[in-house]
Amino acid sequence: MKKIFYAIVLSVFICGCASPGYYHFKADDLGKSDISRFDDIPVPMGFKFFPLNSFVYEAGKVRIGVLEYYGSSFPYKIVKFYKDNMPNLGWRILNVIESKDTLLSFEKDNEICIVKFSYKGSGGSLVISISPRYEEKTTVKTLPVKK
Repeated sequence: MKKIFYAIVLSVFICGCASPGYYHFKADDLGKSDISRFDDIPVPMGFKFFPLNSFVYEAGKVRIGVLEYYGSSFPYKIVKFYKDNMPNLGWRILNVIESKDTLLSFEKDNEICIVKFSYKGSGGSLVISISPRYEEKTTVKTLPVKK
C-alpha cells in the first residue's frame, strides 16, 4: 500500500514539474488598437477604454494623463507588446517589473510613461500614466572660507 502511495505522490510531483509554466505559452503578438488617446503611446487590440476612470490634461507641450483600459491578455504578452512598440515611437525603456501586477517604465524627451497591467484571471486592467519628468534643480552654494 505504501508503494502505491509513493508512486502516486511521485507521479503527481513529476507531472507537476513537467507542466508548461507561465512563460512556456506561445507569445502571439498583440496588434495595435486605434483607441489610444496619445499618438505615441499604443494600446493593445481588444482593450476597452474606461473614460470615467481616466484623466487627461494637455497645455502646450505638457501632457499629463492616467488612462485606464480593460482587456483580455497575459502579463508576458503586455510586456512583449510594449517592449516591441514603444522604442519605435521614440520611448526608451527604463525598467520592467513582471508579476501579477506588471509595471513598465519609459522615458522620452522630458516625459515619463508608466504602463501597469494588473492581471485578474483571463484579462486585466491596463493603466497608462504619462507626466513630465521631474528633475530637482539643486543649487550649490559656496561659503566663504574663514581664515
